[in-house]
Amino acid sequence: MHYTIYVDLVWVVQCYINSILLIWIKFFLRKESTILKMLFAVLLGGTGNTFIILICSEGIQRKFMMIVPVFITICLLLVNLGVFRIAFGRQNQKEYIKLMGMYWIVAVAFAGFLSFSPQLGPFFRTNRGFLSVSGKELFVKGMIFLAILPVVNQLYQRIKLNRTQCYLLEFEHRGKKIRGKGLLDTGNCLRNCQNNEPVVIAEYQFMKELFSAEEQEYLEKMLDWNCDIQNENIKVVYIPYHSLGESHGLLLGVYIEQLGIYLENERKQIMHNLVGLYAGKISAKEEYQVILHTDCVEAKDSMR
Repeated sequence: MHYTIYVDLVWVVQCYINSILLIWIKFFLRKESTILKMLFAVLLGGTGNTFIILICSEGIQRKFMMIVPVFITICLLLVNLGVFRIAFGRQNQKEYIKLMGMYWIVAVAFAGFLSFSPQLGPFFRTNRGFLSVSGKELFVKGMIFLAILPVVNQLYQRIKLNRTQCYLLEFEHRGKKIRGKGLLDTGNCLRNCQNNEPVVIAEYQFMKELFSAEEQEYLEKMLDWNCDIQNENIKVVYIPYHSLGESHGLLLGVYIEQLGIYLENERKQIMHNLVGLYAGKISAKEEYQVILHTDCVEAKDSMR
């Protein structure tokens, strides 16, 4: 049996499928992107996958049976890395692995969704594999798959929140933005002794991107207790604290213009924006970079 491959049709289908997968990844992993970046990523993914499908043709596989599987695997890896780089910007190795894993999980889920065809009307008449679905069925099921995204994402975020008590945070200061994760620590009762406002504790290496090079140099000297000159561009306060390992300590605090927290897929603006800078690592496994005060999540009047 011989198959005729229509390259233009395959390219359109691959672009459509890639757009659905990228939208799922963007929502689940909460990655920032723009429509233009997503469009270029979809075009690259559709073109790369079409090329791979052509490689999988019967004639090429018969001639190069030993090297085709290896070549296809390398091509898939490179195409996906290029798609992620364009859509979500430069990532570290850990984030690329996370993106790749999520991509294949969603791809398998979508393939299973396409192959499921109950007797529900003219669009779904027979139980077939996802490679034999019609264009109309592919389009309708793709829209349904996107429509259930908010529900699945909200359920996933609730399960994750109940399990880890970690929240996605967004800091904004003088036009710069950074995102990270914060652990809700019920034992964090640290407050500024001058006005009793709660203090969020964050790693300095994580927060330093919000400041200029001059401000970073100043803060690093302050953290080393090697500076006695006040910088007019940045307001710092000393926050006394005590813990099991430190009976009488001082934490360097800075004020951030905006601090947002994502609760159940909704961004809340937090009024308490005093951040205590910690010179070391808060999480040994780097699962989070911030320790949240209980007021940030539990008190409704602390948000706006």
